[in-house]
Amino acid sequence: MAGNKEIVCWDASTILNFINADNSSYKGQGATPAELQAMKETVLKAEKRELLLITPAIWRLEVLPSNSEQVNQKLVKAFNGKAILSVEIGQRIIDIAFEIRNYYINQSTPRQTFSSPDCIYLATAIVYGACEFITFDDQLLKLSPSVVSYSQKITRPITNQGSLFYSP
Repeated sequence: MAGNKEIVCWDASTILNFINADNSSYKGQGATPAELQAMKETVLKAEKRELLLITPAIWRLEVLPSNSEQVNQKLVKAFNGKAILSVEIGQRIIDIAFEIRNYYINQSTPRQTFSSPDCIYLATAIVYGACEFITFDDQLLKLSPSVVSYSQKITRPITNQGSLFYSP
């Protein structure tokens, strides 16, 4: 954790759903109204410095610039250092991403393959000690609560009675 703040990690699918919330032509995984509300709450908490919201810098390769000025402004606002922190991908993240990819290719049954970016997102959450890794990717969601030998909660955005964090 960063100080006493909880850390939440978003992947590209979450960022895309967030920035396209008002775009009716977006054909992504389709966040529900409750999930969009949970994402908005997360960004608001990050802006208030109540939690640390991170994503690896690789998001720039996956979240392409939009033709919509409104979407571009939303991206600039979210990544201006006040809400979503774009973190560098260091050697430890690469090593864990490599471990994740190779484990699921070589040792899991049935054999699973994950893209390098997916492995980098997961490794970032693990390295930074994220309490939650938020994604809309069904294949990644199936991994929770553990990724290889690492404990990592993987979920879609959840809001529970006004609180971002869900505890069963």
